[in-house]
Amino acid sequence: MSSGLTCIASAIAGTAVLRIVVSSDCIKKATATSHGSSRLMAPVGAVLGSGGDMVIPLYDKDPFEAPYRPYVTWSLIALNLQQGDELVRVIQTSGDNDIFLVSRGGMTIRFSEGDVRAMGRATAGVRGMKLKNADDAVVGAAVAADGEVMLFVSSSGHGKRTKLEAFNRQGRGGQGVRGMKITASRGAVVAAFTVAPTDEILVFSSGGNIIRMDAKEISAQGRDATGVRVARLEDGETVSAVAPVLEAESATGEDT
Repeated sequence: MSSGLTCIASAIAGTAVLRIVVSSDCIKKATATSHGSSRLMAPVGAVLGSGGDMVIPLYDKDPFEAPYRPYVTWSLIALNLQQGDELVRVIQTSGDNDIFLVSRGGMTIRFSEGDVRAMGRATAGVRGMKLKNADDAVVGAAVAADGEVMLFVSSSGHGKRTKLEAFNRQGRGGQGVRGMKITASRGAVVAAFTVAPTDEILVFSSGGNIIRMDAKEISAQGRDATGVRVARLEDGETVSAVAPVLEAESATGEDT
């Protein structure tokens, strides 16, 4: 594998997984026919929007030497989405990670990143997970990391943390195993991602309320558990989204 970053993109419904190697060599090849420049075009990062466009800021010097002098910025199609699909998440990986996909029905699959062959832009990817029915969808994607656990939160405001070791690696394209038990009263899984003991999360309700809490406050449970209440909702409300709290880094290198 060439040096640089690898991105894993996952799409709802079609559950396609696309692996793109992002490096200075890759970008030079992609931009050669656009402007014919012989300068080193090293990407600082890549951001994928809901339409599957990848926006890559390019620089005429090493990005660590001149991070504030952009040469040109444009939008590239990074993932072909099928009708009815949308992008779930983009993850930076090392090339040797284990990938987790979680469905709305609580099923979870863990497979090696090596199972997803590197492809060019504007491709649809390969199947990462098989869904049980047409109403199911992928709601979360994550990378296995030391010291982290998988967090599940359902629409009823219940959640749990489960050790990554509880999920055995298997080949991509399967249904996986139960990651969270779903019942009629607990609703479907809304969000699933990995957290560390020091992380904080934000829980958003359909009524516009936000709850901030430590991830470690949520009980650790096995794969077949339904979770404990993490958010008290008003009548008629559901959990609409859950997100980790991202700490900004100040100019002195200290977290703020």
